[in-house]
Amino acid sequence: MNDLYLVLGLTHTATSDEIKAAYRDKIRFFHPDHWLGDPAMGETALQRTKDLNEAYAILSDPARRAAYDRGQLQPGAARRSAPTWERPRRPANPDAVRRQYAAARASLFDAFRRFKNLPRGLLVIILVPAVAVTVVVIAFLLTVLVEQSIAPTATPTPPQPATPTLSVLLAIRSGD
Repeated sequence: MNDLYLVLGLTHTATSDEIKAAYRDKIRFFHPDHWLGDPAMGETALQRTKDLNEAYAILSDPARRAAYDRGQLQPGAARRSAPTWERPRRPANPDAVRRQYAAARASLFDAFRRFKNLPRGLLVIILVPAVAVTVVVIAFLLTVLVEQSIAPTATPTPPQPATPTLSVLLAIRSGD
């Protein structure tokens, strides 16, 4: 690690808020869980995460930052690395996307499984109000439907005309 400020992409005049914002931005991008489908980038991301954590630990503490600026603190003596700090492009890896989808789906099923294994008392507390609300809504809807079918309509139906008899039809035909 050459310069902690370069690791975070900052200048030596950066404020503590700028340091925190840069750290959060880079640590979110280089988190190893984002690179599950690419083992080579996963290793690089893990290394960069370690470098970012070390840089933030030193630069976020005012006393350690002052010591680092004076040259009294040499970070990363145990592990010497000179990473390039440009962001690589995230590969379009359909297998990684499928694995992330499968993991999310598995966690959803685990949540349902945990809900099913809750104690009965807690299930009663959760489910009884939900069932009661459902019953009230269904009863209301049935009441409205029954009232509409029983209530007389606003306009009465007109009477049906009588069917003409044979003599009436013959009289109309003959012209009488």
